[in-house]
Amino acid sequence: MLVKRPTVLTIRASRPQPESQLRLVLIAPQASLMDVVGAAANERPIKSAVEVPGGFTTLARRFSATAWNVRVTFPSAGRWRVVVPDWTLKGFTTPFPALVSVHVQLR
Repeated sequence: MLVKRPTVLTIRASRPQPESQLRLVLIAPQASLMDVVGAAANERPIKSAVEVPGGFTTLARRFSATAWNVRVTFPSAGRWRVVVPDWTLKGFTTPFPALVSVHVQLR
């Protein structure tokens, strides 16, 4: 993945989920995971993309019973963490349903 280049992320669940949209939290390098997830959980109303301190949230759209796609653009290089805080659009659970790291490069 490259900085400032649109990238499509696909999130897959092991079993069907009821939500047509899925909230993702993208955490910048060096940012506190729980601080960013907590700020994102308090964000109202839920919009398609919202900046929070240390990252941003976005909504992925369902394309099958177990998969969602979202197009994102990472603003800086480094190890970003992508979190699905819950299978619903509100709050978060621990452990998170999904937490992965992606490496974003300058070129």
